[in-house]
Parts: sequence; structure tokens; C-alpha cells
Amino acid sequence: MKKALVFVSGLTLSLFLLAACGAGNTSRSTETNIETPTPMPMSETSIQQTRPVDETKRAGKEGYGFVSVPNDWVAFIDPNAAPDAIQFSDAAGKNIITLTAAYNPEADPEDVLNAYANSMEEGGAEGITGASVSLNGISALQIYGFYVEEDICLVAWAFQTDDGYMHLISAEGLMDRVMDVVGYLESTYALDA
Repeated sequence: MKKALVFVSGLTLSLFLLAACGAGNTSRSTETNIETPTPMPMSETSIQQTRPVDETKRAGKEGYGFVSVPNDWVAFIDPNAAPDAIQFSDAAGKNIITLTAAYNPEADPEDVLNAYANSMEEGGAEGITGASVSLNGISALQIYGFYVEEDICLVAWAFQTDDGYMHLISAEGLMDRVMDVVGYLESTYALDA
């Protein structure tokens, strides 16, 4: 878990430095071939486990967005993440949501997620898949992959807002809980509180 967390944190920092600077290789010849576009499937179990509003709290920050998380979740600080990343996790630090935003009107969500896919692949992720999805009504691109040896799934969404900010949001969790974490984002994420 720690290896994947450090990898993901470093990846998030690298991608947002890339997006913020507007730098990057625009060549598509080195991109990972993402499998057939398929949104991360929501299981009936995770939908049924969605918590009532009185058992959740809104977490986030203006400009990054907000998500409802269980009341027992805490602020999570990963020293390897982008310095301005907003993170929340369960008390054990095993299931994590990360919200990042960087001003770059030139950035392209597809390029951000292709770089993310390449880094995931280099980090040992398997079954990397991407799709166009709706993140609680926001058109976004999604990518997910599995770190089988660590029993972790990583799901990320990228979208750009009209004000020129690139948003990269991720859910990381143990295989048996990640759909709950994904469900929190897919059903409650919003740019405003």
C-alpha cells in the first residue's frame, strides 16, 4: 500500500507540475494504449452501502471541489503529493480521495490521463482502462487500474472548468472497499459546497 501511495503521490505532483507549467510531450507515439472505454462499474453492493447524509460530512476546498465522506474520515497528508493537494482518508489511511486543481487553460484532460496511464503502467498497474464519464453531472475522463500485488485499485478523473483550471481527482482503495470510495465521488462531488 505504501509503495502505491508514494507512487501515486509522486505521479500526482508530477502531473500537476506538468499541467501548471504547460509543459509536456505532445507526441502520441509514447502513450499507453488504453483498453476499450468502459466506466468503472458500480457494484450493487457499493450503491447499497451509500451512507445517509447524517453520517457524512462535506470535505474539500473552494476551487478544488467538495465531496461527502463518512464522518470518521480525516484529513490525510501525503508528503509526496502536490503541495496544494487536498486529501481525505479513512482512519486507517487505506482508502483515500485526492482533489487537485491547477490553472492551465492550455491543458487537455486526455493528455493528463494518458500521462497518468503511462505512470500507472510503469508502477505496475494492470488492466488500465479509460472512458468518458459523468462525475456527478460533470463531463470528465476517467482512468482506472489495479495494483494486484498490493490489493489496490486507483481511479482518477480529469476535467477542465471554464475558468481554465484542470482538475485531477482520484480515489484509491483496497479492492474490497474502493467502490465505496468511488461512489462517494460519483454521487456527491461538486465544485461548490
